Amino acid sequence: MRISIYLSLYLCLFLSIYLSMPISIYLSIYLSIYLSIYLCLFLSIYLSLYLSIYLCLFLSIYLSIYFTLFISIFLINICMIATGTFAIIFSSVRSFFLSFFLSPFNHTSILFGHVLHSFYLSFFLSFFLSFNYTFYHFLSFSNINPRPLLHFWLEIPS
Repeated sequence: MRISIYLSLYLCLFLSIYLSMPISIYLSIYLSIYLSIYLCLFLSIYLSLYLSIYLCLFLSIYLSIYFTLFISIFLINICMIATGTFAIIFSSVRSFFLSFFLSPFNHTSILFGHVLHSFYLSFFLSFFLSFNYTFYHFLSFSNINPRPLLHFWLEIPS
């Protein structure tokens, strides 16, 4: 059971990164192009046309990198919750079927216990992983060193 949970966590991390990166790159490119076009139209009123085009090209590259980072963090959290829930429920269903064939009685309580256990485990594990991942990256993007805060959180009082 413990090996299947570890395998499901690795599957969750791999699928979340694999699914979120192309979507975040496409969304960031579209958002940066639309924002740079609107900025170019707005700045062409006050600046010269060539200067506004160069400024908007620079802003579109900068915004595409910025949007890629933040959209990928958001989508990695969503995909991590979804694939982690699916993988842990799948491992608990597999262990339910193993216990169903091994024990000939009390199937309803075994099913209810496995479903409840998989729900709680997947929810708290995916929430904990996604919250820590998002919090760490938002602190590192805002030029705050997150290591002392994380050490403070993980410190056990004596």
